Amino acid sequence: TGAGAGAGGAGGAPAIKLESKKDRAAAAEKEKGGGGAATITGQDYVLLNLLYAPRRSRLHSLLKVLSRIENASYIMAWTKASNVDGSPRVGEHQAQSGCPNIDLVELPRLKLAFTCRPDHNGDLRMYSLDHSDLFITNDRHPLVNKMMQGIPHSLLLSNLKGEMQVLVPVLSPPRPPVQSQPFSTMLVMNRSDTKWQRALTARYFVYPVHVSTSFLLTKGLNAAMYLMLLRFLHRDYDEVYRLTDSIATDTAFSEEGKKIFNALAFANDDCHPDAHACRLKISLVTVDSGMELPWDLTLNSAKHCVKLSHVAATCRLAQQEELQLLETDEIVYEMDEAICPAYDPQIHDPYSVTLVKNRLFALRTLLRGDDDDQVAAAAKLAEDDPDRETAAAAAKTSAETSIVVAGKRLAPCFAPPRLSGSYWPYFVDNTVLGETYQRTVEVESEEDWEGMLAGPILPPAITAPPGGFLLLASFQVLWSKDCQAIMPTIEELAPTYPTVRFVTIRADRVGIDMISRKYQIEEFPTVILFRGDEELTRVVGPERTVHLISDALKTNITEADMEVKDKIRAHEIEQNGGEEEEELEEEDLIWTWDPEYASANCKVMGYGMIVAMQPDDDMEVEQGKWQKKANSDEWETLPPHQAALAEHHFRSGVFWANKQMTVDIYNMYFDANEIKIKGHMIDGIRFTNRKVYENGFIRRMGTRVKVKGEEQYITDQQKQIDAMDERWAAQRQKQKELMKEKMRGKDVEGLRGTNSFIEESGVHRWNMRWGHEPGRNGVGDSVGLCSEIAENFGPFAPPVLGCKGGVSLGLYANGELLYDGKVIATLVGPKRVIKEEELDDEEKRLLEEPAEGTEGYEPFEGTDAEKDARLNAKMAAQQKLKRIERRRKKKEAE
Repeated sequence: TGAGAGAGGAGGAPAIKLESKKDRAAAAEKEKGGGGAATITGQDYVLLNLLYAPRRSRLHSLLKVLSRIENASYIMAWTKASNVDGSPRVGEHQAQSGCPNIDLVELPRLKLAFTCRPDHNGDLRMYSLDHSDLFITNDRHPLVNKMMQGIPHSLLLSNLKGEMQVLVPVLSPPRPPVQSQPFSTMLVMNRSDTKWQRALTARYFVYPVHVSTSFLLTKGLNAAMYLMLLRFLHRDYDEVYRLTDSIATDTAFSEEGKKIFNALAFANDDCHPDAHACRLKISLVTVDSGMELPWDLTLNSAKHCVKLSHVAATCRLAQQEELQLLETDEIVYEMDEAICPAYDPQIHDPYSVTLVKNRLFALRTLLRGDDDDQVAAAAKLAEDDPDRETAAAAAKTSAETSIVVAGKRLAPCFAPPRLSGSYWPYFVDNTVLGETYQRTVEVESEEDWEGMLAGPILPPAITAPPGGFLLLASFQVLWSKDCQAIMPTIEELAPTYPTVRFVTIRADRVGIDMISRKYQIEEFPTVILFRGDEELTRVVGPERTVHLISDALKTNITEADMEVKDKIRAHEIEQNGGEEEEELEEEDLIWTWDPEYASANCKVMGYGMIVAMQPDDDMEVEQGKWQKKANSDEWETLPPHQAALAEHHFRSGVFWANKQMTVDIYNMYFDANEIKIKGHMIDGIRFTNRKVYENGFIRRMGTRVKVKGEEQYITDQQKQIDAMDERWAAQRQKQKELMKEKMRGKDVEGLRGTNSFIEESGVHRWNMRWGHEPGRNGVGDSVGLCSEIAENFGPFAPPVLGCKGGVSLGLYANGELLYDGKVIATLVGPKRVIKEEELDDEEKRLLEEPAEGTEGYEPFEGTDAEKDARLNAKMAAQQKLKRIERRRKKKEAE
């Protein structure tokens, strides 16, 4: 504490007094001269103990906010010594919070400081001392909340203009595996990682929020890389792919950049198709930097090949980019260090290497199919290179890039080598796509055996092959080690011979042992090949069993067997409804509109199934949220139908005129001395429950709405804020009018859907219902197709779809099909009959019902869901009536 008087804690919170250097020197001089204790000046500050902050105090709220970015032990909240020692404790904020004013907050480890001062509205804000005019805000738009998902350790900063920035500490963000949640996005910030802290000079990054509030802007390579790391761990693959261009470099990373780049290994357990595509894109943009990748590029490329059809359009690499990456030295396409120096037998398996090789050669043929100079260049390299073996291998590889068949250049296809000791042949496995393959069936009874010898039941149009169907019967016993060793390899043969039925017979099983005696089985295993009920071949013992069986099958399978099998399969497909390819074409996909790719006034609703153009002028004020608190400290939100009724009575002025209102089972009332109107909150409303014994408090949270009758309950400060809001609203309205006049004739807007189309994927069909009659003789309403580069959705002058540039195709309500600004076809159809909108009987009855609190009103009895449905129907009828009235007035004016 130095040489001065100790300062006590405020509001029960222990405090530590620290003095400035100047005061300590003065105190030392005074003690030398024999004086008493030094006095505390206005420059002294007292350190407040955050751990003892009273609940709901400003100090406690500050702790909860700042603990997002720092441990409590590294947060230092200061108050002036005059607030707690030597002066009376007065002040509105001090009395409310139970703590002294917070004058300064320091976070020394992050090198940040904040000071508390009022803004232009008189509200206290925590202003940053390091970034001018920025203060901590919690006023978040839903789009901002969506944008900040995956960045839990952040602060949202804003200035008086509403421009926002996100402050993110640079911490080590591992994503621990959660066994019950395999796709978890939860991050655990490791603030005690000393190696991480020593490697990084920047303690935090500040990301400006784009004016669309849909993404963050980045400043610098390291800042972009850290944001990409957070997005990757949160599995936001679209954002990761977008940020890859921000980290493209051909120079080596700094030590700080290397640490962040290597941390991408935290997401290596993510095997999503888009995750593989993002890793390949990151590898491509950093290929010239010389950085060692935190993953194996060959294995990721192999997995990307397998899952290529499932990669989203927003994360798909161009074929030229993929080929450029596959031709780097990091890729292993041959299990030979002389050809591929990066080959490691401990990491690279034959299957992955073969996948990459096939993809590499396919892309070369597709993109460079007519370039025969490569083969000649490789041959010349074989002559000039002193290392003839390596050059010859390179020449051979280049020569095998493509082959010519019937005048077409095709890529060769390679198969991985068969593993020693395995009899499993390689073939296409489509079980994941619903394909079923032949399996070994165990005989359960003599009737089963007789039925299998006779063959399957055929339709009248198909006849069995001459002599009957082939049947391979394996006689075995469980106690024989030879049977246990050989039976799995025999079962592996079943999928490769679909014309032969494979069965197994347990010779020691009671009830079917007579089958073994009938065929005089004396040694196990014994395998017999039948044609109908005639024995063709018998293989006895475990020696070369599988080889002998394969030879016997190849010898006895005839063309007739394969023809009958094809006919049976065609019949089964026909019975199931037609060709499989047609079924895939007719498959219904969930089509939704994408709010991320839309103009400002296009509103997407109904889980992406409905879209409406709703200008800001027509947008209604958002309904407030009504909450109650009875016997606990937690606020509970009222059900939607009760909240809607409360909002209706509140806005009508009934609540303020009568000082009470009845909402369903609640009687709400207030006392003039308790009611408080402050910004977005109205507090101090009491309630009683008419059904059960319950009473407590009600509050309204939401947009400020001025209602007639509230004037006598508004404070002078709130009146000043309302007046300022009105001036700002008038200015905004004036700006809107000027902008509307400037944009006259340029008011066509649009959006696009979420699904993209794969080339040559067949016919796509939609059923769309337009909820309004087209205006401007049909030139303003259209639907069509657009390419990926079509990202401008208005507002501007028509046409939007089919405009010049050739990036879209539009079919308009007047029947014109536009492309590149020209009409290329016209759709002819029946004349449109416009039906006037009218209220039906049920809507009229709902509108004629007496309002709550008036004579003749009868409360509706039903469940909460029924009440919500009834309320929604009534509100829809009111909106419909307004539309009818507007059209009627418009016709009268015309």
